[in-house]
Amino acid sequence: KYSSASDCSQDPLCAVVNNVCTSLVCAYSDEDTCASDTRCVWASGACAMSSCNFETQSDCETANCRWTPEISGGTCATSECRGRTLDVCAEMVQCEINNGVCIDRFCFTTSVSDCTSDPSCDWDPATNKCQPTSQDCMYTDWSEWSQCSVPCGMGTSTRSRKIVRQPGVGGAACTNLSYTETCSIQSVCVCSQYDNLLEECTCLLYTSPSPRDS
Repeated sequence: KYSSASDCSQDPLCAVVNNVCTSLVCAYSDEDTCASDTRCVWASGACAMSSCNFETQSDCETANCRWTPEISGGTCATSECRGRTLDVCAEMVQCEINNGVCIDRFCFTTSVSDCTSDPSCDWDPATNKCQPTSQDCMYTDWSEWSQCSVPCGMGTSTRSRKIVRQPGVGGAACTNLSYTETCSIQSVCVCSQYDNLLEECTCLLYTSPSPRDS
């Protein structure tokens, strides 16, 4: 991921081999050690990083791959940080600890060209660091409204959305992940449908002046 040998050599997980920046992740010489690292797979007598071709966030992160959420779902890619112990994670500048888990630091690169080629990142000349762009929080579309919380009478219905991308520096914060409105179901309840006598009678009295069914 580095365009120059000097940038590559600054990363403790990389090395310049035959003028090519090569990842040292999964550089194990024996099958057992390779198999103990969930980021790696033993194939053709050598240890290599797993392809991380998972379609769900759960499967991706279980394999210690990096999940990047998108509006249409998300993408799974290899991670240099997931699966690391927290003490090792704390020493790696490209990683950060979030909720007790070692994850990849967003927009981490020491290369200006690599940073600016990512539309989600910007190079900050004041700090000489790659930072998330000053973009607002991004959400999925709102879900469909849920069914009314009661079979008859006044209840509530809810819709929700999820965060696709956290805001960048200076961007609008993420808010309002759910929305609730009142709903009214104008129908007569049948007493035999309920175990709670008070609930069924209240429902019947609200929706119909007719006598309680036996």
